[in-house]
Amino acid sequence: MATLTTKITESVTLNSKVYGATNTMSITGVNNVYETVVTIGTTSTTAIDFVASNPTFGSVLEGDLKYLRITNTDASNFVAIVITEKGSSTRLKTKILPGKSFIITDETVSFTGGSDTFIEDIKLQANTADVECEFFLATA
Repeated sequence: MATLTTKITESVTLNSKVYGATNTMSITGVNNVYETVVTIGTTSTTAIDFVASNPTFGSVLEGDLKYLRITNTDASNFVAIVITEKGSSTRLKTKILPGKSFIITDETVSFTGGSDTFIEDIKLQANTADVECEFFLATA
């Protein structure tokens, strides 16, 4: 098993004053890492499916997700992201704007304030033209 180390740094100078912070996170128990670039089209596509067995890139065994980063590398088009709560029609819908990232460090969610449950899947859809997205996925 390995430890994944991530670092997020914010830095801005506003009115001659510097603001920001650096946060480092260590994620233990990593056994698999997948890094790839995927073309996301304008029709909804399941990017990550949380399955019971036989994981491949694009599927993760339930309980194994350690870290997921999806980065929209396009210069002008956003990507819609929809995360579905397992066993429910409840969804989180948001956008990954051009040049921005979406990070998940836990595969359990509660969109309605109830008890946590696993994510069923993550779907992506480009808004007006195909978009390249970079994926970095670490699993147990």
